This record gives sequence, C-alpha cells and structure tokens, in this order.
Amino acid sequence: MNVVERFIHKFKQFDKSGEVVKTFTEGYCYYFACILCERFKIGTIWYSEKDNHFAARIGSRLYDITGDITSRKADFIPWYKMQEVDSLVYARLVRDCVRKL
Repeated sequence: MNVVERFIHKFKQFDKSGEVVKTFTEGYCYYFACILCERFKIGTIWYSEKDNHFAARIGSRLYDITGDITSRKADFIPWYKMQEVDSLVYARLVRDCVRKL
C-alpha cells in the first residue's frame, strides 16, 4: 500500500455504514479529488464523462475515495481540458458538481 492508498484508507477507516464512500462517489467526488490534490501537492483533477466522475491523478496513478482506479484511466481526461472538449458539459459540471448550485 502506497502513501496515497494509506491516506485514503485512514480517511475512511471509521466509515462503518458506508456514508463516506457514498458521499464521495455520489455527488462530491470533485471535492475528494481536491482533498487528495491539496494533501499531496502534486496531483491534478481528472474527469470521466462516461462515468460522470472526478478523480485525482497523483504521479501516474488515478485515485478516488475507493482507492487506486488507474485501470479505469482510459476514460479520464485532465479536468482543465474539459472546457475545450465540450463547453456546455463543462458549464453544467461547474454548476452542479463544483459550485453545487
């Protein structure tokens, strides 16, 4: 288990009912990616339009609240590129996922 995986494990160690995982997989995944990027200072936020899911890329690995999701990386792109890919989807994501309006 690497340092990022240990952090994630400790972050949810008392989550006996699954509410932490549910929170950060069903509506607040952007914010968990922010937590990881802030904690490790070398991360970038990535997004999968297919999964409608944010994750943090740290080094060559991709993480969310469930741990290392690198095997799903093919569907993710850097968040900063999403505005170029589809500005309407980007605006919706900012409204609904980032700003939570």
